[in-house]
Amino acid sequence: MLHSANPSAPPSKRIFAPTGGSTDPGHAVQYQAGALDKSDLHPTPTDQFHAWFQEALDAKVYQPETVTLATASLPDGKPSARIVFMKELDDRGFVIYSNWETSRKSKDVKSNPQAALTFWWREMERQVRVEGHVERLTSEESQVYYDTRIRGSRIGAWASPQSQVLEGREELEKRVEEVEKRFDGKDKIPVPDFWGGIRVVPEMVEFWQGYNMCPPETITSLQTSSAPSPNVSSIIPPTEISQKAYAHAASLLHSSILNHSIRLYLYTKTLAASKNSIYHTNPAKHDQLFVACLFHDIGTTETYNGPQRFEVEGADAAVAHLSQFGVSEGDKQQVWYTIALHTSNGIVERMGELPALMRKALAVEFSAGDWKNVEGIDVVVEYKAKLEMTYPRLDIEKVLGDAVTLQAVEKPEKAPSASWPGGLLRAYLEDPDWKGVNKGF
Repeated sequence: MLHSANPSAPPSKRIFAPTGGSTDPGHAVQYQAGALDKSDLHPTPTDQFHAWFQEALDAKVYQPETVTLATASLPDGKPSARIVFMKELDDRGFVIYSNWETSRKSKDVKSNPQAALTFWWREMERQVRVEGHVERLTSEESQVYYDTRIRGSRIGAWASPQSQVLEGREELEKRVEEVEKRFDGKDKIPVPDFWGGIRVVPEMVEFWQGYNMCPPETITSLQTSSAPSPNVSSIIPPTEISQKAYAHAASLLHSSILNHSIRLYLYTKTLAASKNSIYHTNPAKHDQLFVACLFHDIGTTETYNGPQRFEVEGADAAVAHLSQFGVSEGDKQQVWYTIALHTSNGIVERMGELPALMRKALAVEFSAGDWKNVEGIDVVVEYKAKLEMTYPRLDIEKVLGDAVTLQAVEKPEKAPSASWPGGLLRAYLEDPDWKGVNKGF
């Protein structure tokens, strides 16, 4: 509760309606640098942020990596915020380095592993807000960045107990001297156990652009975290192989593509049951069906953006995952065929039982026909509507088409002319200004 020394008297305003250097007396500065359109966004929030960050660098924004990091402690809920530097961006999120033992933020995230970030780029009239959960990097990951710091900064990390009160500067200088002696003559200094990186894994990202209106234009993008929602938890096979497959796929895939993969799994599973397929009757095969569906588009992510077609990169990723669990070569080959050929209509159906099942499920997922039943899925229209209410489509045709096309533009060898990616690339090159679903989809 807030208390006033004199409730009957209005508070004395020391600052009121500042105009921020406006040349229009009495009115605040108007932001008019540009506009923001959803059709201009990149496939994922991290892709979009990377593009904006590069534009900020090109525009000579002063230290665009500067960001406000906000945390809050539990159970009291007290918030705290500070200015820090973002040092890395990867497919999982935003990485910040600090002392994670004595600092206020370390105590906050230990009790409440959630954080918010706010970037402000004045020169471009842009702001990016991020909310998500926090995860600690391994010492090996932190060492890579730590080695890039000048020696004085590495020594300082060992010597400085953040947020602790020192008796005086002499105490800090003594600590530095002791660390210097410890590592005298050593070029390689290990990262302290209490120091390192945290990654803010985004669950929500907002992109703000100054515009000739108030408030500024804003687009919010939801980024799926690796933690399954209650709806998803109930359908993932209860095995390590499937649980880890979901966690990995969910940490990388655009939320639209993740939902698409889940729907595909449920369609394929239903078809397998209707045919009394081995992928229904044999519990060990459930994992292979699940992995094939969850990984079938993982080649669209930056992590698996290798030299091969996205389907092949995804197939290789699935086989690498299955290999960790002793899956037989024959079973891995079936999963590989299922993913690598899933866009090759007329071929994949002849490569085995699992490839044929998933290809048929894809026809259900993307068909726009007026049919009402599919062999194995009665009243398919109602079934599709139910799944799409639980796992929304989220513009999957545009998101998936744009993701594949973006890779093909950067690496044309990933899109042979006779392939589905090749058709998407041709359609894009014929009309690069088109903002809708890729005409080759």
